[in-house]
Amino acid sequence: MSTAASRDPGLQPERTTLSWTRTAAGLLLNAVLNLRSGYVHDSVPLLVLSGALVVAAAAVFSFGRLRRRQLSEHGPEALADPLAMRAVTAATLLATATGLASILLGHWR
Repeated sequence: MSTAASRDPGLQPERTTLSWTRTAAGLLLNAVLNLRSGYVHDSVPLLVLSGALVVAAAAVFSFGRLRRRQLSEHGPEALADPLAMRAVTAATLLATATGLASILLGHWR
């Protein structure tokens, strides 16, 4: 049997940091598309939600950089910050709400 010390982490730390970057990019793309929709339909609430989504994308990108630093310093055994995980969950829910608002706004006008 192998011990935890002899375990080969492989590319897991790299995949973890790349997933944070992809999540931030997805949130930013969603924000830009919804900003456009809010601008076209003159919807202030959609513009505000989209602006918050841009901030959330920046926060997720920052957490990703922090996570990359943690993994490089402490290895794959470093646990992710629970606050960061909650923030990503909130950002994903915000992206969903903003996307739904954009779709509904397009159907109502």
